[in-house]
Amino acid sequence: MDQLRIDTAPIVIAGFIITVSAFVIHLIGFATPYWIRDYDSHDGLWLVCDDQNHQCLSMSVFVKDLPAKFKATQALECIAFISYVAAVVCASLQTFVMKQRMMYIIGALTNFVAGGFSLIGCIIFSTIENINTSDLHFSFAFCIIASIGGVVAGVFFILAWKWIPAN
Repeated sequence: MDQLRIDTAPIVIAGFIITVSAFVIHLIGFATPYWIRDYDSHDGLWLVCDDQNHQCLSMSVFVKDLPAKFKATQALECIAFISYVAAVVCASLQTFVMKQRMMYIIGALTNFVAGGFSLIGCIIFSTIENINTSDLHFSFAFCIIASIGGVVAGVFFILAWKWIPAN
């Protein structure tokens, strides 16, 4: 029986795994309403949930005039999410389908963009007035972890571009 031959470099496989992991972690942080946890509520980028009444309302319905920094965070995290989708597509293509060296650069750039926008969004969110930083919760932390993962995956793809010879 022939053994399966893997012709993808380990650094590319590691970059792919980190990219997919960062995407999943960012998706959880992006979508869940646990950016801030108060004594009787928890809030996300899109929902405000009341623990006493056990109901969630859209952030735009609950808060009529959202702060500009909050809207900026929403926009940056949306751009980061779209960039993570592009990064997963690029990483999948370069790992399983296309072996061109240019795919390493494209994969690195999409990861850097995703990680950068996510991190900047988290930084802006943490500077919003009237937010106690000790109330920041797991969704906020997940987006920070995902941004670090995106940057690390980008570094891996740059290293793959430098180290793997052209075919």
